[in-house]
Amino acid sequence: MNKVRNRSEKLWTSHFIKAMLVTFSLAICYHTQLSILPLYAQYIGGNKMAAGLMLGAFTISALLFRPLVGNLCDRKGRKFVLVTGIVCFAAVSILYSYAYVVWLLVFLRFIHGASFSAYSTSSGTIIADIVPQSRLMEGIGFSGMSNTLATAIGPAIGLYLIHITGYSNLFKILFGVAVIGLILSFFQWFAHLFSCFV
Repeated sequence: MNKVRNRSEKLWTSHFIKAMLVTFSLAICYHTQLSILPLYAQYIGGNKMAAGLMLGAFTISALLFRPLVGNLCDRKGRKFVLVTGIVCFAAVSILYSYAYVVWLLVFLRFIHGASFSAYSTSSGTIIADIVPQSRLMEGIGFSGMSNTLATAIGPAIGLYLIHITGYSNLFKILFGVAVIGLILSFFQWFAHLFSCFV
């Protein structure tokens, strides 16, 4: 028998809002990079095969590290894995601007896949932990919506910023967004501003 949703249990707590903001900031970075990195590979002299190698390196890494990350979440804690993943993600974001050869770009994408596994697994687990059980599906739905929004606007942001700032500055901007996600994963004062929502 399905549980009746209890509206008296608060969904939009400061912890939930903070987790949503962290997820959204990293999703924006991820989907922006996903759209512009094949263009960047051609910009530094690569070809379509280089774009394929980047995608393959990222996917293989994400698959390899996912089971390890899940185990680390249980043994070391969700927040430890989240912070570690965001730090690696931010580092890779800034290092992209110094990758002037394709093999280095492929290597960075492999590291990026590992960091993606870390922060996506831990953030999803954190959201499931902090949402009231009676509103679990609703909370997960909102979390998924923030990722969908990032999917919709990330590529457009990336293509626009390339023409305005160039690749190097774009990677620096994305590094800054990832750092914002890192800061939000430590502090919740910003989320408290929105804790009045139900």
